[in-house]
Amino acid sequence: MKKAIREQLRDQPSPCPADELDAALRDHFTRKGCSLTGFALRLKEVLADDEIEQTNAGISLAAMSVENG
Repeated sequence: MKKAIREQLRDQPSPCPADELDAALRDHFTRKGCSLTGFALRLKEVLADDEIEQTNAGISLAAMSVENG
């Protein structure tokens, strides 16, 4: 999940709205044939990580995470 989030956010010029990120990730995992059971809980856990920055504008990679690639 963390890798998929990083890939989604890496090329974003600005923070991604939470609902758009959620939809993109659900689509990503569905296309891969993955079950979405527990998706919301796992997403919540990963978004709490220090690599992820959440603001009113949306979700983005924290500056240190972007610098480290």
